[in-house]
Amino acid sequence: TYLDLLPKKFRTGRISLSDLEFWYLIREPKQSMDNARARRVIDLLRTAPLPLPSILEKLELLHPMQFDGQRLIREEIVGRASLTPTDLFHLTGEFSPWDKEAAEVAAGILSKLMNLSVETLIQKVKDIMAERIVEEIVEYITAQDLERYPSYVPLHDLGAWLFEENIQKKNPYLGSQIGLKMPVVGIGAPAGLVLPRVAELLHTKLILPQHYEVANAIGAVVGSVIVKKEAWIYPKLRNLYPVGYIAQMGDLRKVFPTSKEAIAYAEEVLKEQAQANLQQAGAEVSEINLVMLPEGAESCRIRVTAIGNPVI
Repeated sequence: TYLDLLPKKFRTGRISLSDLEFWYLIREPKQSMDNARARRVIDLLRTAPLPLPSILEKLELLHPMQFDGQRLIREEIVGRASLTPTDLFHLTGEFSPWDKEAAEVAAGILSKLMNLSVETLIQKVKDIMAERIVEEIVEYITAQDLERYPSYVPLHDLGAWLFEENIQKKNPYLGSQIGLKMPVVGIGAPAGLVLPRVAELLHTKLILPQHYEVANAIGAVVGSVIVKKEAWIYPKLRNLYPVGYIAQMGDLRKVFPTSKEAIAYAEEVLKEQAQANLQQAGAEVSEINLVMLPEGAESCRIRVTAIGNPVI
């Protein structure tokens, strides 16, 4: 069974949420790896997939950047696997073309870590997915930023309060209702599973066109050219104290006195690289988006997405 394949600490219960992110070997590198730590990771993964904390523990490291983890992923040498909404749909029987047993094991572990029943976990994930889609729709139509807060943080912004009340309906005296003046049109295999709740929260109707399940696949063939670039910003440590900040983009690595300088440099380089890659692919740049994702321990990940239209 899958439980027999898991490391011992999974069977003894001494695990954390980060233990559910498994790294596995997709293929052998085409060229020899200069990074000795990266070679060690590949050696470890030849035997079996491993949780990220186990890899870091075996290498006596603190962060995957120290073994050039993003390069291994970017070059599709190493892949990452964890519990996904698709796994949860396997448990409910709503969408189950692949392995249900693996989904049951992962969902069981996560539900115990979060002190929830599997059924409650599934419902919470469905709610989060629907709410995030509603959030994206509201932000797009209004061209306004909507900053949501955890439930334990008091709301001091009326717009955020109105949005949350539309979803949660907790206030005994005042209600809020956001109404979308057009239908929601869904495409892609999960649309029929997630979007009914989205339409309900926006007080509109849902339209699922004929063959909506494969519309995304067709769009991927004839649609825009998309280039994604990532950089990691993390502290340079000396005796466990930060003495600078490193901006790393693949093989390019540069040290700066402050994180602000490292972030500014990474953003500029990523935009230039993304635009150059689009042009090489025969597309004209139409949009560039940048997001910053905190990674803890004074580290962050910067992602630039450049979108272009093919030059015909």
